[in-house]
Amino acid sequence: MNECKIVAVLNRKGGVCKTTTTHNLGVALVQRGYRVLLVDCDTQRNLSISLGLNRPDEECYTLCELLQPLIDVEVDEVDIQNCIHHLENGVDFIPNKQALSTVEKQISTLDFRRECILFDALEDVRLDYDYILLDCMASLGMLAVNVMMACDTVLLVSTPEEDSIEGLELASDFIQEAARALRKEIPVCGVLICRVDMRYRKSRSGVERIRQLFVPQYPIYQEMIPDRVCVADARNKQVSIIEYAPESEAARAYQVVCDSFVKEVEYHGIHTA
Repeated sequence: MNECKIVAVLNRKGGVCKTTTTHNLGVALVQRGYRVLLVDCDTQRNLSISLGLNRPDEECYTLCELLQPLIDVEVDEVDIQNCIHHLENGVDFIPNKQALSTVEKQISTLDFRRECILFDALEDVRLDYDYILLDCMASLGMLAVNVMMACDTVLLVSTPEEDSIEGLELASDFIQEAARALRKEIPVCGVLICRVDMRYRKSRSGVERIRQLFVPQYPIYQEMIPDRVCVADARNKQVSIIEYAPESEAARAYQVVCDSFVKEVEYHGIHTA
C-alpha cells in the first residue's frame, strides 16, 4: 500500500452497526498486516466503549484534547501520540469524551478553516498508518463536515430496516453537499449491509431496496453481515466478533468484507457520490 487511506464509516441513523463495523474491520485489517488507527468521532462514545474505555479519566487524552488547541490558541498543544491507545490485538485508537459536543460548538464559531480542524489534527500520523477509520456520528453537523474534509473515502453502513435505509439516503445526500461545499471529491468505497436475516421477507425487501437505490452509483458488498446473537455478545464483552467467535458466520463475513474492502479501496478505485 502506497499511502494512508482515511475512511469515514457513515450513516445518518444511529444503531446500524457503524461502530461494530469500524471495530471488526479494524481488527481484520490488522490481522492482514496493515497498520490501523481507529478514531471515535461520535459524541455517544460507542467506539470507545466497545474498545474497553468506559469512562476516560481526567488525565486521559482523547480526541477532545487533540482538537482543542487547534480551536483555541491559548490551549496548550497536545502531542497526538499521547492520545493514541495501543491495544493488545495490534489496533490503535483515539478515544472520545462526551465533551466532544462542546468542542463541535466551538468549531462552529471559528471564522477560518473550521472545516479543517480534524484534517490538521490527523496530518502528523498519516505516515504511521495504512488505514485510519473514523467512526462517525449520526448527526451531520460541523464535526461531520470535518470528517468529510479529513477522509479520503466513505464506507456507508446500513441494516435492512427502513429507518436505516432512510439514513443511508440522507448520508449520501450529505456527502454530495459536502463535496460541493468543500470543493473536493468525496468517493464512496461501498455500501455494507449488516444485521441481515434472509429468512424474513422484511430483511430481503430491505436488501433489495438498498440495491435499487444505490446500484450502480455505489458498489454494494456482496457479503452481508448476518443478524446473530454472538455479535451483540461480543459487543457486550468489548471485543470484536472476529476475536470473540472467529469461526462464527458473522466473523467469517467480516473477514470476507475486509478483503473486498481492501480491493475496492486499493485496486478498483472509489466511486464519487
